[in-house]
Amino acid sequence: MEGRRLATAPAKPALKLTSAGPKPVVEAARPALEAIWEKLTPHVNGAYANFLSSATQEDVAAVYPTEVYQRLAAVKRQYDPGNLFARNHNVRPDEVMAGC
Repeated sequence: MEGRRLATAPAKPALKLTSAGPKPVVEAARPALEAIWEKLTPHVNGAYANFLSSATQEDVAAVYPTEVYQRLAAVKRQYDPGNLFARNHNVRPDEVMAGC
């Protein structure tokens, strides 16, 4: 296998729970999806920001390794202390997450 490398990192499966359709259908599916996610939560870590339809501060912190989240919060404190740029999966400048 000259010129090729073998992958040595273990595969990391990804899971995305979603629902689509008219608003009443989506709202009706929400409790079942949240129940599935609640059962899985103790066994998974991390998050992918593009898959978060709504995000708590804890969700946003899960997207980044702890050191990266702390660095982003420090940048926000320095350059955006009023949190003007907050219409995204927001790293708040005034909040330190538990475990961070």
